Amino acid sequence: MRDILFRAKSADKFDEGKWLNGSYVYFNSTHRIYNNKFPSEGWDWCFINPDTVGQYIGRLDMGKNKIFEDDILYAMMPYDTEIGKVIWNIEAAGFYLETAGGLIDFDDLKSGDIAVIGNIHDNPKLLEEE
Repeated sequence: MRDILFRAKSADKFDEGKWLNGSYVYFNSTHRIYNNKFPSEGWDWCFINPDTVGQYIGRLDMGKNKIFEDDILYAMMPYDTEIGKVIWNIEAAGFYLETAGGLIDFDDLKSGDIAVIGNIHDNPKLLEEE
């Protein structure tokens, strides 16, 4: 079974900009992340910046880090290396690595050949071409 998990930056005044993981909920015209605890353990939630919401794609990188939508990855290909960002491709209904050379299907990548090096919100310059 695949984990359904989201990540977003907090919009709460006490920890604004902190990355949070959990369930994404749009409720009463607000965007929130819930911590996935059971009600008996005390639900915990935080307002988030909706522009930073990214879904876990169900894959790990070479360092066993979870890969999320909008992450920037370094990918070792058979004859080259690529840097790109994780996107949702609506036509293919799946996550892809978008690089300067085109889209790469994650089915064509092994976890040992990819590394999360940042994300488009914290490290946008990683995608700039030299």
